[in-house]
Amino acid sequence: MTKTLRVAVRAAALLCIAAAGIWSLPAHADRAGVKVTFVVANWKDYGSDAPWAVKGFEKICNCTVVHQYFDSEQGLINLLRTGGVGHIDVALPNLAYIQPAIQQQLVQPLDISKIPNYKYVYQALRALPDDKSGGKVYGVPWMWGTTSLWYNPQVIKGGVNSWAALWNQKYKGKMSFFDDPTTAVMTAALYLHENPQHPNLNKVKAALIAQKKLDVSYWASWDDWKKLFSAKQIVLGNVWSGPATTAMAAHQPLRYVLPKEGAVGWVDNWTMVKNAPNPALAYKWINYMIGVQFQARYAKDLSAEPPASSNSLVAKHISKRLANLIFLHPQWITHLALQRQLPQAEFQAWTRLWEEVKAS
Repeated sequence: MTKTLRVAVRAAALLCIAAAGIWSLPAHADRAGVKVTFVVANWKDYGSDAPWAVKGFEKICNCTVVHQYFDSEQGLINLLRTGGVGHIDVALPNLAYIQPAIQQQLVQPLDISKIPNYKYVYQALRALPDDKSGGKVYGVPWMWGTTSLWYNPQVIKGGVNSWAALWNQKYKGKMSFFDDPTTAVMTAALYLHENPQHPNLNKVKAALIAQKKLDVSYWASWDDWKKLFSAKQIVLGNVWSGPATTAMAAHQPLRYVLPKEGAVGWVDNWTMVKNAPNPALAYKWINYMIGVQFQARYAKDLSAEPPASSNSLVAKHISKRLANLIFLHPQWITHLALQRQLPQAEFQAWTRLWEEVKAS
């Protein structure tokens, strides 16, 4: 799921380390037996802070890893802007927030020759322009995922493969739609065969109002969706890939598909923060995080809802069943409407549209 989406899931995440005085932690080379403190900005419980992952890197690099948590993408930008530069080493922004970070001089360009595992990142991800500026690379793809179409195969025989299913009167009162303006606008645009980045908003609004009349309700968090799904109140809708992984791993009646029109997608990227105290360690961290050893182990921990890996070698190190459970389908990447940076005025227009749809 995108980190914007994780706001609902991780609402309780606290910036506890900052409160404890993170900026006073040692952040330079080992002196007098004091280990280097390497600071990572990420979402809580999102792979990099798994005990085994932290211990593995600390053992390799003889350092102490400290995580600084944020609970929204804008929260990360604010964190970097208000003291993170010069104190945090690496950060994990969503693709949509790398350009703002570059423009505000919060992250620095990367020397890809110092990241050997970069060559194993799927070419379709490396080719994305969003993590580059002035011919330089600023972000390294780490994990990716989707908000796509799901259905209950026990109820919907033969399945569905188009967003048109969410506008089908046949399923009225048996569907639920994700309460998020960006996802809503992009999904309706895909259904209408509009440009998902810059659609005709009048057409999108009309379509979303029509779709709303068919829903039992909207959902805003995994818990919201899970309650509706578990109670069998819904048999169709859109959902993040994470909950779909959990349901399928538990042998629940759910199929998660890529509609013929494409789906909404996201990519999370490691960046080096401007004036990172430990640049050499930052390169090692990024290389470690995108390496097949880390990514394959993370993929196997289904309780952590692992997204799809960026490393093209991972598929050879996990079972086909597991690859299907985490939707590690690289052929999907080129069929995704990726969440990208939106001009502020356009984002506000999308948000305003969604509020009007909900109030209709």
